[in-house]
Order: sequence, then structure tokens, then C-alpha cells
Amino acid sequence: MFQVSSNNVNLNTQKKCVPLKVAFKGNPIATLSTLATDTFDAQKIESVLNGNPLGVTKGFLDGLSQGARKFCMDFASATDKTFEKLFGDAKRSVLQEDVSDIVKYANSIYGGIEKVAQRNNVDMKDVMVVAIGQSPAAVVKAMEIKGMKTGYCPISSLRLFEHPQPYVTPQSIENGFSKWKNYGFDLDSIFKEKCIMFIDHKETGATLDSFKHIITKIKNIMASQPQNKGVTPAKMFFLSMNELQRRSGRGVWETIDSREIEESLFHKSYFKTLYSPLFKLPLDKVQEIDRYSQVNTDANRRFNKFVVLLYDALLNPQKQPFKSRGMIEGQRESRLSAVVGESFHLDRPY
Repeated sequence: MFQVSSNNVNLNTQKKCVPLKVAFKGNPIATLSTLATDTFDAQKIESVLNGNPLGVTKGFLDGLSQGARKFCMDFASATDKTFEKLFGDAKRSVLQEDVSDIVKYANSIYGGIEKVAQRNNVDMKDVMVVAIGQSPAAVVKAMEIKGMKTGYCPISSLRLFEHPQPYVTPQSIENGFSKWKNYGFDLDSIFKEKCIMFIDHKETGATLDSFKHIITKIKNIMASQPQNKGVTPAKMFFLSMNELQRRSGRGVWETIDSREIEESLFHKSYFKTLYSPLFKLPLDKVQEIDRYSQVNTDANRRFNKFVVLLYDALLNPQKQPFKSRGMIEGQRESRLSAVVGESFHLDRPY
């Protein structure tokens, strides 16, 4: 599914072209079991960065040695082939401003989640945060780095399906929805977790309403299974990111800043177009999830690089040099144009 590319990073940094050896501290997570040896060379680390779009986890990054982490940082900051004709910082795989904006916005979202949890007498350690589709994926990844349980549900264009319930059947659950577990949200979580907060970026509210109907029907069908009979399902909340931001109790200037970030990253689809661990999966195609997962691999790889820089920014916050909002917007428009010009040629009307 994914091809490994050096992306102009020199892997042979030692003499005689010996691959750079990098050690991990502690035990690697289960998803890295195929790499479970005492040391890793740079090529293997690069294969993780270029591989599974959700493979760069907090556990993976926590386990890196200082040298390995620097290698990841350099790799994530390198020039991206898609942007090599652009100018200055716009050539980078990831704009530092994209990372900084998500950090600021995610801090507000975390505050909003805390308020919802407190109001409903739920401990934060019992909250699982799940992204609905592509838009909230980066914010949910920030929640993971902050130590929360998280998951992702590939699903798109729900506003086009006014009545989604007929698409939820035992067959579609088995052949489609159940495969969400490959992206961090196992349907069994509905009966195993104490509290699940599903979040999306709200435009009209149609997506949240449709998704609520889908999850409710999935829950009702699964409730009849022997292992779930008599089990109390999780408390479930369906929340928009801007609603959580409002609940966070941030000050006036932080609220204005969040609105600008929403406009720049989400309303224009900039962020999910450049960086996404997921893919567009229309509801009526949910049983074709494996085929649709083959699309969007460039955005998948860039998302992993983004996560490396996001992890560093959350653990080592630093004040960024001033750059005008106009300059940032110009760079983002150029980068979005470059990606749309190359990638958006899919044979479906979504």
C-alpha cells in the first residue's frame, strides 16, 4: 500500500555507507512487533514514518532515543516533492505554523472535553475521544499525545445521506463498520468504555446528526449479541470542535484566534487535504473500506510527519518567530493548490 521514499534524506550518515543505527528506550508497542529488535537503522524508522498512517503513535515516539527523535524531526521537516516548486518554507513537508495552530486549537478542545466530563461526572481517564472522518483527526492525535484514549472512524459526506439508518445492517457492520478497528475505534468499545466523545468539525450539524443515528443503530444491533446482553453501554456524546472550543472558557483573544484557525485549517479543507490518516469513505461505500483505504497515501505520509512535529511542539513548547497571518495564508493557499492539482482526480463524485 505504501512505498518507502528517501524524500531527499541521507540515510547513510556514517562512514563507509553504514546505515545509522538508532536505539529505542523501553519496549516497542505491539504494532511494531515486526521491528522488535534491540536496535533499528534509519531505513526501518523511515519505513514507519512512510507506512501505516496511524503508525506514529505516542508510544512509538516515547520509545525513541534522542538520536532517533532528531532523525525523525529532520525527516519530517524536509522538502516535500509536491511542494518543491514553491518558495521558502512552503517547500517543507510540514509548515511549522500548521503545527502551532493545531497545538493552540487542541488546547482549547482539551479544555472543552474537560468541562463536558466534569459536568457529567466522568473522570478524564475514562474518556475516549473519537474523530468522525478526516477533519478532527489532527486534534484527536493531539489528545492521544496528551495521554487520552483515542480512535478514528473513516466516514465522509454524511450530509448527503438524510436517512443513514438503512445503511447499517448486520452485514455492513461485519464487512465495513467493524473495520474501523484498524483505525483505532473498535465497535466493542461501545460496550467496554465508560465514556466516548465523538467529535467532528461542525458546518451545518448534519454530519453529527447522521453519525449519531449510525452509532445508535450499531449499538442496538450489537446489544443483541450474547457477549453484550446485560452490559451497560458507554455514555456517548456527539460534539463539534467549535462547540468544545466554546465550552473551554477561553478568553476573548484566544476565542478570536481559534476562529481564525478554524477558517484557515478547516473551512477551506486545507488541513485534511494535506495531512490526514484517513480517506474519504462515503456511507454507501462502507463495505468497500479496504479499496477506499488505498487512496490518499501522500496525505497519510505527511500526517505521520506532522505528528512527529506535533509531538515535539506539545512536549517542548517554544515561542515561534512572528509571521503575519497574511503570509501564512498565502503559503497555505499555494500548498493547497499544489496538492489539489496533483491528487484530486478520483473517479467518484464525493
